[in-house]
Amino acid sequence: MGTDIHTALEVKIGGAWTCLTTIEPYDDDDSWLSPKDSIADDRNYGFFAAMADVRNGFGFAGCDTGDAITPIAMPRGIPEDLSPEVQAWYNQGIEHTPSWHTLADILAYDWTQPRTQRGWVTHREWARYACAGQPDAWSGDISGGMIVHVPPSAFALRWAEAKRHFNLPEQRWAQSHLWHPRGEDDEALEKWFLEKWDGKRPYTQVQWTRPLYDSMGHQMGELMAEMLAVSIKHGVPHEDVRIVFYFDS
Repeated sequence: MGTDIHTALEVKIGGAWTCLTTIEPYDDDDSWLSPKDSIADDRNYGFFAAMADVRNGFGFAGCDTGDAITPIAMPRGIPEDLSPEVQAWYNQGIEHTPSWHTLADILAYDWTQPRTQRGWVTHREWARYACAGQPDAWSGDISGGMIVHVPPSAFALRWAEAKRHFNLPEQRWAQSHLWHPRGEDDEALEKWFLEKWDGKRPYTQVQWTRPLYDSMGHQMGELMAEMLAVSIKHGVPHEDVRIVFYFDS
């Protein structure tokens, strides 16, 4: 089961918080309130970990997805001074881990801290990892009757055997023949590579490290840009712009 974030943006004007997110009935025949123009609400577990220690180093059923990072703050709960619109939305009931951050909190946070991730990958993604230092697609865990878990050394050894068998030259990005097969020769190499596992699908777990900001897509930039724009437009300090949010799973 996945986890999602639900957000609303507020600005403090004249000592009271004002909601800037459109919150209205989900549709014409429904009294259930829902934000219509939320920001930074895509699913990204690195972002969730930074925002409130949610999915921080683990995934569904507790599977290992990497080392935990230091969040902006541990969950703070629901602010006591919510804007009326957000209060009405929250009064419907929220699932878990409500919190909030001001723009000052967001800007003071170390988005450059290293984030070490781990994931189970196919032979193709292992080859991409061997070339580029990180995979493009991975899973926190994988199982099934046709799945076999192998150590990374098993793929590395099989690749060394493949290079000898097919007389491949020593060159940078050589594993791209396996990562992105092109033509009959590469397809034959991939078929030979997998024969070792007798029709089963081998996966291995790899680990890589990159700056936190590089692991969360557009959300960090979107959040900062939107909040800074509010601060400038309304002429208020960074402490008077905040994002309130909660999660569901």
